[in-house]
Amino acid sequence: FRTLELPEKIAKKRKIKMILFLSNFHLARGFENYSTILRKFKLCWRKHLHCAYCFSGSNPYIFKDLCREIGSPFHGFGRLYYLYKNLNVNYLSYIKSLFLNGHKMIESNAANSISQLTENHLFYLQRLCWHAFIHTSQNCTVPIVEEAFKNLTGHYDSMFEKQIMGLTGNQFNYLRALINDTYQICSRESLRRYDLGTSGHVARIRESLARKGIREISPYSIQIIDPLFKHSLVKYCQGYKP
Repeated sequence: FRTLELPEKIAKKRKIKMILFLSNFHLARGFENYSTILRKFKLCWRKHLHCAYCFSGSNPYIFKDLCREIGSPFHGFGRLYYLYKNLNVNYLSYIKSLFLNGHKMIESNAANSISQLTENHLFYLQRLCWHAFIHTSQNCTVPIVEEAFKNLTGHYDSMFEKQIMGLTGNQFNYLRALINDTYQICSRESLRRYDLGTSGHVARIRESLARKGIREISPYSIQIIDPLFKHSLVKYCQGYKP
């Protein structure tokens, strides 16, 4: 745990203030004895006067368990903010700049395709840009992006398939309804069509999927968090026969 003291020592020696960002922090819950480990982190970090820490992750329920619940490892340590995807962000200029920095070009339609395929999920957007970039000699086109997307999704297919197979029947049926753009999932017709039981049961399904980090409720809609998982789910559902 001596490494945890390095930021404070560096900041103190240089007489500066530092902010450290730790992404995907929700994965810390996967550590063996994670509660004990995170409590040691907290005891160390709360003594730091020259450093501040910002943790980010995609599963708000795990963050709530880690930070808000009494007795949790980070209870009383900082504040918890819920951030939602900004659907109005335009990444076209950013995508074009990534190609220009590598002395290549990308057509506007191709850049727009990257944005749409990844639903502006920044991690996947950057990965798809890279896959398209390495398959581009001079100018990136839509067919190149589509082939790059196949390559990218191929890396995750087996992992997502295991995740889909790990769903309960009710969770899977709920996600089928969601990707089919069912307007009122709790309507009598939808409950019957997707075999979801009662509206109260649907609420419990939503809660369980949120805890798995699969679904989130934003100010705009109920969404599947991971666009590549959604893509794999759509492919799986196309060959699914109830």
